[in-house]
Amino acid sequence: MIMAGWMGLSDIDYTNPTVEEGRQHAFTLFREITEHEGRLYQFPIEEYKSLREEKKEVQGTSLTMNTSSFECYITDLPQSFKLHLRGINMNYEDGLLTIDMNKSGSGRGVKHIKIPEINNITLFSDTSSLELFINDGAYAFTTRIYNNSDTIEIISNKEIDMTAYQLKAIDLEPAK
Repeated sequence: MIMAGWMGLSDIDYTNPTVEEGRQHAFTLFREITEHEGRLYQFPIEEYKSLREEKKEVQGTSLTMNTSSFECYITDLPQSFKLHLRGINMNYEDGLLTIDMNKSGSGRGVKHIKIPEINNITLFSDTSSLELFINDGAYAFTTRIYNNSDTIEIISNKEIDMTAYQLKAIDLEPAK
């Protein structure tokens, strides 16, 4: 089954920077929904791989790319870790993932989710959204993000393996 979500609630007043540009909400990435051992998984559809451009592989504590549109697969995560990217701080400790949006959230604050163990994280980012797929899609997190930097840097407090791809833009024609 394929699904897309909607980033936004129409009955809530937002202070997003995009309001001044005449745009507000957005679709999430299209996802394939599967079931395994009684649990639903969601992961971006395979067709997004056709957007991949420059590939960068790093084993270490930081990765830098000159783009805000990227896909990054992170593995070899320790039992506790901290990640920082696009003004967001992620902290995983004692089975609790905390995501602090800071100023990049434009009013969105701190989110928490209990996850017994994190084996891998796949991040998708574009100019105003960030989507995380944890443990091959067992957990998913989507948020709007407002950080105008054209350079992304993922910084970890411990050594991890990262494979990242700069992504091509999807150009859409306005409806006629």
